[in-house]
Amino acid sequence: MTRASGGEPPTSPLTDNSKEAGRAFSAVVEATDVGTIKLDDSGTIVATNDRFCELVGQPADHLHGRLFTSFLPTETAVIDSVRGQLDRSDADPARLSTTILQADGHPVHCDLWLQRLGDDAASGTILVVVKPTPEDEPPEPDPDSQQPTADLERYKTIVETIHDGVYITNEDDEFEMVNAGYASMVGYDREELIGEHVSTVVDDEVIKQSHRLRAAMRDGEREGGAVDITLERADGEEVAAETRFALLPSDDGSFKGTVGVVRNLESRTERVDSLERQVRQQRALADFGQQALTDRDLDGLFETATNLVASTLNIELTKVLDLDETQSHLRLRAGVGWQDGLVGTATVGTEETSQAGYTLLSAEPVVVTNLDAETRFSGPDLLVDHDVVSGISVIIGPPDDPWGVFGAHTKTAREFTEQDVSFVRNVANILAAAISRTERERELERYETIVETIWDGVYALDPNENFVMVNDALCEMTGYDREELLGNHANLAHNETVRQQANELTSEIRSGYREMATLKFDRRKRTAPRFPQRRASGRTPTPTKLTVARASSGTSRSERPGSGRSRR
Repeated sequence: MTRASGGEPPTSPLTDNSKEAGRAFSAVVEATDVGTIKLDDSGTIVATNDRFCELVGQPADHLHGRLFTSFLPTETAVIDSVRGQLDRSDADPARLSTTILQADGHPVHCDLWLQRLGDDAASGTILVVVKPTPEDEPPEPDPDSQQPTADLERYKTIVETIHDGVYITNEDDEFEMVNAGYASMVGYDREELIGEHVSTVVDDEVIKQSHRLRAAMRDGEREGGAVDITLERADGEEVAAETRFALLPSDDGSFKGTVGVVRNLESRTERVDSLERQVRQQRALADFGQQALTDRDLDGLFETATNLVASTLNIELTKVLDLDETQSHLRLRAGVGWQDGLVGTATVGTEETSQAGYTLLSAEPVVVTNLDAETRFSGPDLLVDHDVVSGISVIIGPPDDPWGVFGAHTKTAREFTEQDVSFVRNVANILAAAISRTERERELERYETIVETIWDGVYALDPNENFVMVNDALCEMTGYDREELLGNHANLAHNETVRQQANELTSEIRSGYREMATLKFDRRKRTAPRFPQRRASGRTPTPTKLTVARASSGTSRSERPGSGRSRR
């Protein structure tokens, strides 16, 4: 690499103690993708930049005067940590990882840098820099570059922790400063770039376009410029990027150079793709969850789930494994991509040495990148015969009482994201809830059938002593239709004396004095003589505060008038 002609490079703002150095870095901050706010001693916001307003989804006039901690999660530890940083008396910047809550309550993972401004570190305003957390850790600040002024040190810290590339050029288009992110992006050391012409990394057409934008900014026709560029790395590779730049400020209004921020478009495309995948997955979960609330056809629900995961994650194989009663095998209940005849018949063992068995013992999802290299367990024949390489498997149901396993597999190596794993886990949780609901409904139907087929009358009263459930036998005893009893007071079927006696016994049951009580009385019948009745009541095993009772008649059923009425 050759140095541009013209003698030694001009003095860099990094080594200058003048006001221009601080203003240069202030311009860098304004051109970057970070949010900045200023707080007073109480932690109240007194100034913001546009990027922070975008992050929280609120205009600046709605933010000023609010406590910064109102944008943080409600966990006491998080807020206490921030308050502790605000109370620090030293001038060194402090870093904290947390989340910022947007206007709609959505959390955005961020890194915060907090530093007091001014000569007196114990008082004055506090600068907070808010940077959305990138996929990898931002480069650490260069400890060898120490600046004498507080403002310069503050801005340098910000610039060095920004994930994007940052540069400053002079009026001759020579680099005066680059951050670690920019140096890494173009594959040069910083020392190799300082003093070099920008043509080292961009072609003449990009330079001409930048000059046109720069002239428009100097004439006041626009405030900033953005150019799609192709960077030529030191190793000869090309990087598609976007640069946004602004003019360096100066006291006399003359042109001093530009400050710019460069973002790798490939990384931005990856972030956009990640957000789009997340939106697709959330929509798929919402639709599937709605279906699972009402669908009682579990096999149909399993088929929908396996197809949904296969299409949403773009993978070849998905499965629902049903744990048998002996808990020794898992049956392939539903799936996508398996050989004909296997769904409904194939089984895998539950030994800990198998992936399915290992999953049953794991509270967290099990992710496999390469099944052949897996050391925690071996691949069962079902997976090996289908050339499975990578996959995710999760429990369906609680770990202490699992119903089965949901699996998603690929035939090529794949690195699954946390979003992918979370999506599969949420599908399994929806299935577990649907299975539990369906089993409860079927159990309820069985008990309803039992209640409706016994000879004795059975009913339940709410706390106001209104009928909420009656069986056909009670309707026969009282001569009332079910619709006439439901919602009406129990006095419809007996008198006030019986009611008072029943209430006393019910109170004893609810207090735990007794578990069951029997009361003999003459039950009213709508159009016939009274029949001697015996009422047995007890507490329900649930916190519904219902009174459940059984009424038996002293008269045989065949002797009762209307005993031949049909059951409904």
